[in-house]
Amino acid sequence: MNEFAELKIDTPTLAASNVLQRKILASGKSTYEDSAYFIQVTQSAVLLLDTSYGNLEDVWVPEGKEKILMADISPSQVCVALTGGRVILLQLNADRLEVKRFLDLRTEISSLSFSHPRKAAAYSTSIVLGFWSTHEVQVLSLPKFTLECKVKLSRLPR
Repeated sequence: MNEFAELKIDTPTLAASNVLQRKILASGKSTYEDSAYFIQVTQSAVLLLDTSYGNLEDVWVPEGKEKILMADISPSQVCVALTGGRVILLQLNADRLEVKRFLDLRTEISSLSFSHPRKAAAYSTSIVLGFWSTHEVQVLSLPKFTLECKVKLSRLPR
């Protein structure tokens, strides 16, 4: 018997990680707790798995013919870069993946990484993107994707 039947083993995994569970209190504030949730990102989907039971809790799939080119996972967020230059920020809310925000850059992205300013932080406050065409690296604050700085490089950022 396969305990994790929903885990995709027939396609490359772009990113995978255990994640924290976000709970919203009656006061409206959020707390983050250890969880049995595991995220796997493939070219076609972001899967949220419950490792306690081996269940698939939620799936996010890009629209149309878009493919996921790269991804990074923070303790409670997933960021994916899609074909065509679209960046999607997903947030884990209870047992669901929710689109927090998206950004259409209309230029292909060469690299993507969350910035982790504090070791014990439950979420990232910025993301770093690299671009094929301009050889630039941009630091964007989250969740609004506000440009904080950009640097032109002599070589391709990866």
